[in-house]
Amino acid sequence: MTTFGAVTFLHLHRFTKGFTSKFAQMTKLYYTLLVLLLSVTTLLAQQGTVEGRVYSMKSNDPLELATVRVQGSNLIARTDSVGRFVFSGVNPGFIRLIVTMLGYEMTTSAEVQVVGNQTSFIDIALDEASTNLAEVVVRPRVRFKRAESPLSIQTLGLKQIEKSAGANRDISKLVQRLPGVGATDPNRNDLIVRGGGPSENVFYLDGIEIPVINHFATQGASGGSVGMINPDFVREIDFYTGAFPASRTNALSSVMEIKQRDGDADHMHVKASVGASDARVLWGVSPRSSPRLASPTFSGSSRRSSSPSSPPTMTSKSSTSTASMRTTSSPS
Repeated sequence: MTTFGAVTFLHLHRFTKGFTSKFAQMTKLYYTLLVLLLSVTTLLAQQGTVEGRVYSMKSNDPLELATVRVQGSNLIARTDSVGRFVFSGVNPGFIRLIVTMLGYEMTTSAEVQVVGNQTSFIDIALDEASTNLAEVVVRPRVRFKRAESPLSIQTLGLKQIEKSAGANRDISKLVQRLPGVGATDPNRNDLIVRGGGPSENVFYLDGIEIPVINHFATQGASGGSVGMINPDFVREIDFYTGAFPASRTNALSSVMEIKQRDGDADHMHVKASVGASDARVLWGVSPRSSPRLASPTFSGSSRRSSSPSSPPTMTSKSSTSTASMRTTSSPS
């Protein structure tokens, strides 16, 4: 009986030891999966911040107690005494802001790109509303209505520039996909608008006329093989295919108005990229000293492009570069 009891105790001890070891392994695996799940949830839950200022288009004075709402969501904020507003916890993506205030027109902002754990900035100008209470009923407009050429103008926002497949973030390649616009060669950025010539297009950069927007442009045409404007500078593009504004002269086929974005108003940053045909670098800085003072921002870009050419008797390589600088000053 003593020997049988000892053998039984030994088997029971081995069984208990094996069960305890398997239980410890399962517990360790459970905690490992829990830590991985929490890490993935934290990465997916990263949200961004949107800051900006609302001011009067006529006087450049900041507007207090204006209502700012994120289009398509329930996020609402009001401006403070210097016209500033802040949205925290915004999901990454492209958004538009709708601003309303008594005595001013309802305004929808340009697209703003929200990045996780980063702050995006935008300044919004409101136009005063003129009303005649005796005869006129004024209704707020959700969309921005253009006084000139409402049918022949097409607006390209930041989301289309960044997400358009096959355009390689090139402005001319993106415009070639619009209705009524054709191309002569897949490797060139010539714009053929409604049967016109490639030299009959006019380009404006922040209201200033520029002759070309592409590298390696040939005589008698405005297109080249690579765009010279850094797409990181562009906020919005207005493309007219007819009924041009009176202030845009010397246009036979089309008018392209390129509006640049302001520099980062929070801190200095640098962005560089290298491709098969070009290399570019973008930097921006804001020497802000006080939130109540004007806040100038500086943005600069340098881009160098290269294109191989193969004549019958020799092989050479041509290159060109572009450097640009932008300075803006927010209203005080």
